[in-house]
Amino acid sequence: DGVNGILLSPIPGSSLNFLPGSIDTDPLFLGGDDIHNPLYYSLSAASPCINSGTPDTTGLNLPPYDLAGNWRIWDGRIDMGCFEYGSEPWVSVDDPTIPPTPAVSLDAFPNPFKAFTNIRVNVPQGGLGKAESASINIYNIKGQKVKTIALDPSKAGEQFTYWDGRDSDNRLCSSGIYLLNLTVNGKNVSSKKVTLVR
Repeated sequence: DGVNGILLSPIPGSSLNFLPGSIDTDPLFLGGDDIHNPLYYSLSAASPCINSGTPDTTGLNLPPYDLAGNWRIWDGRIDMGCFEYGSEPWVSVDDPTIPPTPAVSLDAFPNPFKAFTNIRVNVPQGGLGKAESASINIYNIKGQKVKTIALDPSKAGEQFTYWDGRDSDNRLCSSGIYLLNLTVNGKNVSSKKVTLVR
């Protein structure tokens, strides 16, 4: 309904006040209101929202950056909306740091291989929570599961196993690219591509 759909008293006993600093013209967003547009709600150079935000941001508890990670206040006054026009990326030594996630690693050597490849799995202590099942599923280039190698889910740290280039029926697999998927509790947590050369 657009402007006609705005109720001046949306809640009984309250009112909607258009304060000085509100705009009543097209904000001229680059991406319009299409959420799938990468420029969604970004301001165009002619937007009336540029430098039209409240002049005093004290007490608003705004972060120093906008939704895109750029400086929140640029050219001296905040823009209306979630993106600051023409702003540069915000960088600071005070950026909050996210604690590193324990790395889960999956490696195979030699790679490419002829007879067998050694597989090393590293799961840090508590890195995947309580593991009830852990395995390496091996897939061919067509996405067909060739073999599953079970791992000890209770063992944190490094585990070693190998793949001899055979499928679950002990038949030799053909030369090609295979994908090793480390699966813990039914979720794929790491992958490694290996090449079998016969």
